[in-house]
Amino acid sequence: MVIKAKLKIPLDSTILNELIYEGLLYLIGNGFSESVGFDSVELSDDAFIGAFGGLDKGKIENINVFMSGNDNLNQKLLELFKIRGSCKKNFREILKILQNQSKILGDCRTDVEISLQEKRGKIYLGNGSEQDRLTAQIFKVDRYTGYSSLESPYTSQQVTLYFSKEIALILLLGIYSSFTVAVRADRSFYLLLFSADEIQAVFDEKSMARKYLDIRAIIEAQLSSVLRTRVKELLPIILSTNVTVINHLRTENLDKLSVSLLKIDQEGQTYKIYENISLTAYSQPFFLKILEKFGKNSNFTIGRLSNALGSDSILLQALTSRGVPERCNVLRAIMGLHRFVANSDAQGLFTFVRELSNASLKCASESNKKQYSYIISGLT
Repeated sequence: MVIKAKLKIPLDSTILNELIYEGLLYLIGNGFSESVGFDSVELSDDAFIGAFGGLDKGKIENINVFMSGNDNLNQKLLELFKIRGSCKKNFREILKILQNQSKILGDCRTDVEISLQEKRGKIYLGNGSEQDRLTAQIFKVDRYTGYSSLESPYTSQQVTLYFSKEIALILLLGIYSSFTVAVRADRSFYLLLFSADEIQAVFDEKSMARKYLDIRAIIEAQLSSVLRTRVKELLPIILSTNVTVINHLRTENLDKLSVSLLKIDQEGQTYKIYENISLTAYSQPFFLKILEKFGKNSNFTIGRLSNALGSDSILLQALTSRGVPERCNVLRAIMGLHRFVANSDAQGLFTFVRELSNASLKCASESNKKQYSYIISGLT
């Protein structure tokens, strides 16, 4: 018997709703859906068994995200599925247990209504939420001071959100699928979420889900390597994403891919969003056409730029190292490159080449001089 998930929540930019759609998209993209409609998804009866059993252990190890002290998701979920033992308040640990005990996850409701209901000052998500009463602070990270609706009396109050065990599994898959990297130095982690347009495209044509998941995995790997460095500048992150996926979009015959990178910090018993960066990559960006007019091969250019913006590149090393004399030149070069890539402004390309030439003159290392010259030669 199929599990029918009825969607009665909007496809918007709140973390709660986005992670639900992310979880469903993960199930669809991995072949656990029977049919997909604009307001419902029919999942195979073993969808949660297969999805959690097939999680990548390496990625789970990276999801070192602690739960809030008031969360009961870690222990209550085990009790509802009759899994023995205890679980630390950490999303990595609950995912490990669910993967190891995935065969038990078939004990789910077959009719899952995904809707928000307010009762006596509490918010319930999904049928069965009043009985299951699972909670986790992270799922209301963007509404941690209250229920975000001007039509309700709760905008200035602390409101508890309860959800059912089926919703909990979907949300956990959403976290797993969108997780990018955790940075322990500042107790933060990053999620990479699809835009509403891309998720809607999957609900219109479910075969798109696998393509999107594969390309996002490439972006996640690139962002993870950059975010693990001390580079906190926005422009290298945006440039790295744009350049990395161009050929992959072309291979999958996709015009574009839009995602949002969220930086979330844990502060006491709450989580807060500190950055929300929209990233859109195109398969046929206009800046490549400009270079082609100068006789440059687009694949060659993409490869050279990808290397230049890698986590171990000379450019990022200059930005993160202290006492580097050419640091300001490299920063101006990246600003110029962003101007060229994002706005197709040829003046940005000239700025990039000029500032890298100046950086090469300033640096003391002959090896670094050669690397700067190598980057310049790929664009001139």
